[in-house]
Amino acid sequence: MTAISIIKGLNGLQQIEVDLETIDACMTYIAQDPSSRCLYLSRRNTDENLVERLSQHEKITTVRRLNIMSSTENIRLFESLDCVEKINFGEPNIKFDFSKLKNLKSIGGVWSKLWTSLDSCTALQSVHVSKFPGQIQSIPNLSKLTRLVLIQPSLSTLTGLAHAACLVELDISIA
Repeated sequence: MTAISIIKGLNGLQQIEVDLETIDACMTYIAQDPSSRCLYLSRRNTDENLVERLSQHEKITTVRRLNIMSSTENIRLFESLDCVEKINFGEPNIKFDFSKLKNLKSIGGVWSKLWTSLDSCTALQSVHVSKFPGQIQSIPNLSKLTRLVLIQPSLSTLTGLAHAACLVELDISIA
């Protein structure tokens, strides 16, 4: 069996770092427990063929968690993965259309002004991002969020926070 790279996180979460040589082994491992195993595209593995092969893999529909740490030209092949519930981005300039991610519950990482259709994610409950450029009222699905974490946002007011009726956790860190 091909050795896979596993990065252990909090609460038993495992990030499975995939590369061209370990695609099958990684996807099989993730499929065994998709709720605690995350497909991890690191900054080291930006090969265009990797994203293409992953997007066509027979077990791609088992992926529930996706961490995209760097942008590649064809990263948008992941835009149709309606099985993804949690997604995290490591760079601010990743272009991504969320219109087909109907099951997305959580988004994290570095906010990108190139994201589109995030308001289509009607199951969205958690936003944990840095560098958010807008005001609170412009956060998609604000009225349904239970968790909102903004790190180094460019907020000038808290206007709109009253619309966050379901919010249980709010964390705004300026420094």
